[in-house]
Amino acid sequence: MSTARVGERWWAAEFAQLVTELREGLVLEDLAQIHGRSPNAVRAAMLRLLPHQDGLRRADAEALLRARLADDEQYDWESVLRANLARHGQTFWSTSDDQVLTTAWERRDELPDLAGRLGVSELAVVWRLRELGLAERIGEVTERLGCAPGGDVELRAKIAADSAECTVHVLIAELPSGQWHVSVHGGVPEAEDALEDLREASPSGQGLGRWQISSRLPGASGGRDRCGPGASDGQ
Repeated sequence: MSTARVGERWWAAEFAQLVTELREGLVLEDLAQIHGRSPNAVRAAMLRLLPHQDGLRRADAEALLRARLADDEQYDWESVLRANLARHGQTFWSTSDDQVLTTAWERRDELPDLAGRLGVSELAVVWRLRELGLAERIGEVTERLGCAPGGDVELRAKIAADSAECTVHVLIAELPSGQWHVSVHGGVPEAEDALEDLREASPSGQGLGRWQISSRLPGASGGRDRCGPGASDGQ
């Protein structure tokens, strides 16, 4: 089974492809092969396409999502995904959003107006422009598109100078062997997926020990922590 894209973020086009493949009845093993990911990662993606509810397990996502898609031909998975990502402070970028960004970059539209049209923050636009490869630095964006005076982007551009800062999410987990797992992720959902993968990979009857997901802006003294058994916030 190919897992060449393990750990990579899912983009809008791939989610749309997954929905189409589910409607066509492809089985989980084929979906994992097509997307170059593990079956568990595909289930995690399916979970993000379902409305959030406490206690909803990744293992149940496939059956629930297939049922929704079968019952509702107009199921608005994009809105559901957008809401789920927003819960973690992330922005969903559709294919049409990316086209708007690309066109605006070429035309040198002003950043405040662009962010307003898309209904997101200026900083979210900056990060997406970088992800699309249109810009490498936050300063490059402000030089080309400007920014709101006194806003977060202007401040970060001054502080960062030639390098953009972004929040990183670090997963630290105690393995059954007593060794420690440490990995860095681009978002909380990706860190949670990695934590779930570690749990499922643990030998039967031997769960993980302490774990923590720490979200930090490089250079900042504080941040946000989520902790598991045996750990405490701020540890």
